[in-house]
Amino acid sequence: MSFSFGYKRFGNRILPIIPVKIKYKNKSLLTDAYVDSGASVSTFNSEIAEFLGIDYVKGKIVYPLGTAGHIKAYLTEATLEIN
Repeated sequence: MSFSFGYKRFGNRILPIIPVKIKYKNKSLLTDAYVDSGASVSTFNSEIAEFLGIDYVKGKIVYPLGTAGHIKAYLTEATLEIN
């Protein structure tokens, strides 16, 4: 199965941003996500985690490297739905 999405304008840049649904337990949230084909993890901000009821600070602390350098993140699991 394959999907095709166009790029979206984000500020003054054109980026691969697609609609996704993040699901955790009995809650879900529709949002947009930046697609990075070389990424080993997907990240989202703490407001999304709090909305979904994810106690992210109990996750393992990791420091993934992105285009802007290292960030502090908490490793947890959720379901990401693309369609």
